[in-house]
Amino acid sequence: MGTNRYSAVAARTLIATQNDPKLSLRTRLFGCIGALLLAAAMVSAYAIHMAYSFRGQLHEHIELGSTRLDQARQITIGLANMRTALRGITLFFLTKNPQGAAKAKSAFESSAADMERMLTNLASSKLSPEDRSEVRTSPFR
Repeated sequence: MGTNRYSAVAARTLIATQNDPKLSLRTRLFGCIGALLLAAAMVSAYAIHMAYSFRGQLHEHIELGSTRLDQARQITIGLANMRTALRGITLFFLTKNPQGAAKAKSAFESSAADMERMLTNLASSKLSPEDRSEVRTSPFR
């Protein structure tokens, strides 16, 4: 007798839920699916935006790195030219060749001027504070 009473209550509750003017189960499911799709679309749009932003930052860093690499290459070449010119000055003075010593001295001064210009360009570029403290703009004076 107790089981019939509970099953009757369950049946009345089921019938009341079906006839309730509130939203049906189907409408609620479609609403939840729509909300999930909207959330997924928003997350996807944010992810695409972040990917493009990351791509732009990466491009900027690569471009800056390649510029620094080229400047470092030019500084290395300038130092090599200065070493060669200094050796030439020494050798030409030892062999008592003043024309050769003058040429080597002018090559050394030219390389020093190029190095100073390159270091000035490097100091004026976009550098972090740590990198900027490492660069001296007038090492040859």
